[in-house]
Amino acid sequence: MASSDRSTVRIEGLDRLARRLADLGNEVNEAVRRAVRTTAEEVRRDTQAQVRVDTGGLLHNVDIEYEQDGLVAEVGWLGDRTPYYYAAFHEEGTAKIRKRPALRPAAEAAREVLKEQLRVEIRRELR
Repeated sequence: MASSDRSTVRIEGLDRLARRLADLGNEVNEAVRRAVRTTAEEVRRDTQAQVRVDTGGLLHNVDIEYEQDGLVAEVGWLGDRTPYYYAAFHEEGTAKIRKRPALRPAAEAAREVLKEQLRVEIRRELR
């Protein structure tokens, strides 16, 4: 201890920590992308398993679009001109069509799946 009346602690390695944290940003983003992709694919599969089938149009056209470099996924019957606008009739019901949702229950079930996938993928990156 020095002759002064103060105690000091020297922390070394902050430059390495700063570099590692910067690297983790990319690694964590990649982990999130994998979790989003896995979860979106599960939502699509679950929707296809539950959707009402007549011609097969709804069954075979559940799509996934990724945004924000794969950090966001949209699942459903996508596009401005999709001929599958009637999916909403089945999801919500009408006076003549009994409500039989497929997409919403699949998305709700996926909330926990996404949380678990994020835990798994981020742990994988941090090892």
